[in-house]
Amino acid sequence: MLSNFWGAVHILYSSHYIEEVEHTADRVLVLSQGKLIRDTTPYAMSAEEQEKIMTIPFSYRSLILSNPQLNVEEVVEKRDSITFVTKNPKAIWECLEAAACPIDSIEMTNRTLLDRVFATTKG
Repeated sequence: MLSNFWGAVHILYSSHYIEEVEHTADRVLVLSQGKLIRDTTPYAMSAEEQEKIMTIPFSYRSLILSNPQLNVEEVVEKRDSITFVTKNPKAIWECLEAAACPIDSIEMTNRTLLDRVFATTKG
């Protein structure tokens, strides 16, 4: 019904609030220095980026960091945890599972749309 009402009408919505864009936009246009550098959707943009941000207990630090095949990046160590970026969360999970790390002590998130937009505008 609404599609019949709106027909071919498009709304151009400009926002610096990335959360609004992520939840309301069908398309995302990224401009940098006055030039269009991306024309995509929020979902497609998140699907492109396969990196995951993981946080695990500090006690598993050496297990992960001593294995060069896991290829972790952007490591941030805190007193009781370690956070890093990985393109292979399955390999990380298998390593942690073999070491009896409880799944409820692992946090895994996607990069935010804001992080992905900034990565697009770099370079």
